Amino acid sequence: MRQQNPAIYSRELIDQIFIQPYCRIGNLVDAGIGHREMVSKYLKALCDIGVLREEKAGREKLFVHIQLLQLLTTDGNKLTPYSGANSGTLE
Repeated sequence: MRQQNPAIYSRELIDQIFIQPYCRIGNLVDAGIGHREMVSKYLKALCDIGVLREEKAGREKLFVHIQLLQLLTTDGNKLTPYSGANSGTLE
């Protein structure tokens, strides 16, 4: 993330996307990362570089950290590097 989009990198943002395998815009606003518009921009940028995947859940958007979800739900610990938009897939 720091290499592909250093403008959005912050330790607080990284911490938040590793708390659970998904987040909502409101989670980051509540954590003090930024205002709604800025946080939305950060999350979309993370989707563009393949760290998160945006999914619709009713009227809400969830931003899923696919590799973290995979790590939590499988027996192995082998992960592929992040590489571009929507790179993470569940198998």
